[in-house]
Amino acid sequence: MTYSWYSGERGNNYTVQVEYTDRDAQGNYVVRTRSETRIRWTSVAGEIDHFFDDVLIRATKSLPEHLLSAINDWQLSHLEGFRPEFLAGFLTERYAIPLEEANAEARAFMEGYVRELCRQNIGGDHQRVHQVETHYVGTTFKHILLPIWIAAYRYRDNLYQILINGQTGQVVGERPWSWWKILRLVLLIAVSLGAVVALIRTVVK
Repeated sequence: MTYSWYSGERGNNYTVQVEYTDRDAQGNYVVRTRSETRIRWTSVAGEIDHFFDDVLIRATKSLPEHLLSAINDWQLSHLEGFRPEFLAGFLTERYAIPLEEANAEARAFMEGYVRELCRQNIGGDHQRVHQVETHYVGTTFKHILLPIWIAAYRYRDNLYQILINGQTGQVVGERPWSWWKILRLVLLIAVSLGAVVALIRTVVK
């Protein structure tokens, strides 16, 4: 559980009419009026309570972090107590990130989330968060084993990895990109748009 106190500012938009000098069609100076949006800032402070349940932090350094982060549909409510037979016939990696480091990463995630909750609580059209003080109560941790199928393939001397969520079947991975094909597609779209614009101009004339 987190208990946070924050201070900041709430910005509300308002419109004013501003006079300015311009030239008319005859070149004469004239005074015109335009609308401008401005912001009125008000100091605010408040409290936010939030319960974090199962902040998932990777414990491996052998897999790309951006791929692990992309596997985000774990059903942690279906976790079961460990039994040795779960690992029969499989290779299992021991955690490579110490608890202190994992805890710091979890705190950084929660602090960012709490800061966004503060913005929502401030309301208004704009928000400034100057200070947030958060107290953590009842923090616990647990090691869990999550099933991930790992595959890799090589293409033109580059290695690409694929991860499969062994619980839900979600697939994430890397793939080679042909920049020449991408450039050719962009040029083809640009030429097509140019042809359409030219056709529309011809029709209009």
